Amino acid sequence: MDKIENQFNVDNLSIEDYQKLVENLRIRINVLNASIFLLEDKLDIIDLDTVNYLGKINSELENIRKMILPYPIKTQNNN
Repeated sequence: MDKIENQFNVDNLSIEDYQKLVENLRIRINVLNASIFLLEDKLDIIDLDTVNYLGKINSELENIRKMILPYPIKTQNNN
């Protein structure tokens, strides 16, 4: 976490920094989605709680994706 915090100064983000941040988030979301897919593929899911937990994780990842994609950042340069 420290590595990411040190890469991006959220108080003074340029458009380029914002684009890098969003790309890093997309990459991590894709890794999580792939990991969940592989986990679901490997598990013989007969436990309804497990199905529900995996569904919640997928749902939250989709919510995060929707939050970061549609909104351009407002920087000090283009207020």
